[in-house]
Amino acid sequence: MTVDVTSPEGGYLVLSEAHYPGWRATIDGEPADVQRANVMFQGVVVPAGHHTIVFELASATLRAGIAISVMAAAVVIFLMFAPARTAAHGSTAASRPFRTAGASSHPVPAPRSGAASSEAPTR
Repeated sequence: MTVDVTSPEGGYLVLSEAHYPGWRATIDGEPADVQRANVMFQGVVVPAGHHTIVFELASATLRAGIAISVMAAAVVIFLMFAPARTAAHGSTAASRPFRTAGASSHPVPAPRSGAASSEAPTR
């Protein structure tokens, strides 16, 4: 955020942005001390005259959050395309025969065609 200020006597510029340790300020390109103002805002002491004040958020936690988000997005993209690549080689579970739980690995003979016999089996 950039602010142009003209003050004949100097003063204190209060930015209505929540005070957070990652904020930096420069006045005409020179570092300025960002102070807590009005309990929760931030401000800088401005000398007399015309000045350009730049506020920047340079938070280490913000950079870490961005890095983690980028890595997580890369993993998701990789996982989205990894199954498609292995499926082309026939190594996925979809290429194996499906068997339900409790199913025997031995084939069950098909019933014989024709009339069913009403005789009792002999021993």
